[in-house]
Amino acid sequence: MAILHGRTEPVAVENELHSIFDRFIPGQWTCLVPGEMTVTHSGLCFVYFDDRFLQMGYGIHAGLTPSRGVLDVVAKYNGDNPFVHAWLSPHVSSGSEEWSVMCGYKMFYHWLTLDRMHNFTFQIMQSQHHVVAEMSGELAPFGGYPFWNPDASFPEVTDPAERIRLAGFSLVASLKPVVREMVEHAASSHR
Repeated sequence: MAILHGRTEPVAVENELHSIFDRFIPGQWTCLVPGEMTVTHSGLCFVYFDDRFLQMGYGIHAGLTPSRGVLDVVAKYNGDNPFVHAWLSPHVSSGSEEWSVMCGYKMFYHWLTLDRMHNFTFQIMQSQHHVVAEMSGELAPFGGYPFWNPDASFPEVTDPAERIRLAGFSLVASLKPVVREMVEHAASSHR
């Protein structure tokens, strides 16, 4: 049953994702922008405002300066994993020349059935912590810190839900540069 074939309304995808989250991680996710993007409180982001594909991703390690060693870790990961890719992205919320290693997946809607979307989402939710721990460990000798840490990234924000929201926008901006201006505006309104 491929009800997601072709051009899909983002709200239909959002409803399915939220039902998965309610089942497996109730109360541990935040809708950043209805009909467009959601983030789990563990830092896994889902972007679905594009009518062609669902993008899922998370940050792995931030505060890096690109070097041969960092690039080797990313290249090895990409060579070992045919269905996912990692890349370097400017770290949006730092306001400096720091870079982050990001990890992302894309699923074209015409490939998806509800069963595939549920299985794929669940597998990514289960593997995220392992991938982050493994790659962060390999990147630690080059400096930096784990990407997802809303408390450290936004210490001036006292509301935990607002920290998650701001960290989620920062994550989305690293995954989708078109969101960068929105993140910079949201972050500056809290300074």
